[in-house]
Amino acid sequence: MSAVPLHLGAFHTYEWVLFLLLAIGPFVGLAVTIVLVRRREAREDAEAARTEDREPTPAS
Repeated sequence: MSAVPLHLGAFHTYEWVLFLLLAIGPFVGLAVTIVLVRRREAREDAEAARTEDREPTPAS
């Protein structure tokens, strides 16, 4: 018989929470980062478009 049991029993609640954080947490963090960067880039693009509209065009 092995010194390490193969089955340790059902997970407790805190073990499930820890498991989910470790398994899914990095993907949630990545998704949040992507959303925040896209929002920042969209805001910067909108500001650049407004700035271009305000600048007078050179007379040719």
